[in-house]
Formats: sequence, structure tokens, C-alpha cells
Amino acid sequence: MYITGIEDDETNSCSICFEAYTVSGSHRIVCLKCGHLFGQSCIERWIRTEKVAKCPQCKAKARLTDIRRLYVRAIKALDTTELECLKQVNNAYRAENDSLRIENQRLKEKIIKDGKHNPYKAEMERLSIENAQLKAKIAVQEKLASKLRSAAPPAAKMMKGAYFSLLAGPTLHLSSEPGSRSLDTNGEHFVVACKITANGRDDTVIPVHSRKPRCCKFSPFNHQIVLSTGEDHTLCVTSFDEHPRVQHRIPLPSSGWCCCWLSESDVAVGL
Repeated sequence: MYITGIEDDETNSCSICFEAYTVSGSHRIVCLKCGHLFGQSCIERWIRTEKVAKCPQCKAKARLTDIRRLYVRAIKALDTTELECLKQVNNAYRAENDSLRIENQRLKEKIIKDGKHNPYKAEMERLSIENAQLKAKIAVQEKLASKLRSAAPPAAKMMKGAYFSLLAGPTLHLSSEPGSRSLDTNGEHFVVACKITANGRDDTVIPVHSRKPRCCKFSPFNHQIVLSTGEDHTLCVTSFDEHPRVQHRIPLPSSGWCCCWLSESDVAVGL
């Protein structure tokens, strides 16, 4: 059915809901046998809810089969095609959002469950306990070392309050004069370059240099031998075997600043 010139208010809005007609969708324009216009969803609902359905306008009997779709040209109707499309997109987004919300909740529950049954949790707790025990042992050892340093005899003290001795061997008494900085090791003991005098408290003190030494190096070929040089213009080879002694004392033209071993019998000194 086509309508070309309807101009009354009935052509503008549905007489049931008073909303504008549409050219598509659930509220598209329709009419009954009597010719009165309605929105399709409105008139269908009207007929279904009435025991003896009648036209809302003229009270003529009406049935669902009496509904006729109209294809109009002059009636004022809203084009809701885009609106219907947007509704469909919105519904799709809502469904996707609900799905993501469910998945997010599932993952949260899984994380909580996995945390309770973490196979590494017991190992982490064990390592934490061991770490605490090690820290306690270190604290005890540091306290003991502090007591030992404070109990060391004055003749064995050196710069910054530290001291040393050649364990199970001869002891070197160190001067506290500034400038003694050189340090070397044979893998078992340490030797600090310093001014060594013969007036110490032990009989095993070895006088090596009369003035400040500058460098000392253990022999890589014999760990009981030390090469040293200093401001007394000498290069010395000292032995720390069963009979500690200076094996060689070589005069230099000036103060020695550094020395090293080239071979078992060759050495070098920097002036």
C-alpha cells in the first residue's frame, strides 16, 4: 500500500506511543483494515494484550493478520537504519565485555590457586631461613674479629688499626709511619712493605731496609722469597724459610720505586 498525501497528525507519530514512525525496524509504519496508522510493535502488542482486540482509533475489530505494512513517500518518518546498526554493534561489544570480565575473573582465581600451590614456595622459605642464619653467623664473626683487633699487641698494629703475622712462621713488626702502601701475597701469607727495625719484641724480626720500602713482591717461583726495594737505595731478596734472612742486598744509584721477578734468577727494578 502506498500513501502519497497524508497531512494530518496521524502521519507524524503513532497514536499509541506518540513516537515518530520509522521506515525500518520494529516501529515501522503499518495500518489496519480500517486504515488507521500505527507503529508495528505498538499495534501488535495492543492486539495481543486485548481479549477482543479493536482499533484504538475507530474500535473496529482487529487481528494480527489485519496488519499491513505501508511504503510511504510523503509521511514524516525517521530513518533509523544507522541507529539499528549501532544497536547491533553495541550489543556485540556488551557481549564481548561480559566475556572478558568472566575470563578476567577466571585468571584471578587461577593466580590465587597457583600461589597456594607454588612448588617453589617451600624452597624460597628454606633459602630465606638459611640467609638469616648466615647473617647471624657473619655478625658473630665480625664481633669476634673486633675483639681480636682490640686485643692485638701494640707492636703488631699498623695503619687503620689492622695487624698481621706470618702464621706458623716469622713475624714482621711494622712501623706506623705514613707512606707504607705496598702489599703482596704468596697465596698463604701477606707481606706489607714498611720500615722494619731490629728493636722489636721477637727474635725473628728481620731488618731489611733502613728507610721506607716502596714495593715488595713474592717470587712466583719460590713462595718463601720476597723481592723488595725502597728509599734506602737498595734492592733486597729476603728468605722466609726455616732461617729467615736477607739473602741479597744490592745497592742502587737512587731510591727504588717498584720491582718485579722476570725469572727464577732475574729481577727488574724501577728507579
